[in-house]
Amino acid sequence: MLVKPSATTEFVVKSELTDCPDAYDRVKISVKSSATGLNEINDFSVFPNPTKGIITISLTNEQVKRIEIVDINGKFSLQKSVTGENSIHEINISHLNNGMYFINLTLTDNSTVTKPIIKN
Repeated sequence: MLVKPSATTEFVVKSELTDCPDAYDRVKISVKSSATGLNEINDFSVFPNPTKGIITISLTNEQVKRIEIVDINGKFSLQKSVTGENSIHEINISHLNNGMYFINLTLTDNSTVTKPIIKN
């Protein structure tokens, strides 16, 4: 499910993993506006989603300085600095446990844009 909240929102997320069929957790997504505007970067792509290992992040805006992957509890799982004008980034997440993660893109003005991804 793709969600595009326009204000800070809290979601209840249910696990679809077979070993945790009744697991629920709360996720709070904070939406911040920036001088560059969220619509300029909101169209980045992450695929395949769901994934078993390597994900590709395709950026439509070169104003990204960092890519972070965090788990559903907000714990950092991976961080990558972005340099130059490369708009395609491949990241191996095969070592991560199955579940839901968030990809956070930090822009050069320090604002953040987030998209969910499922690792299975």
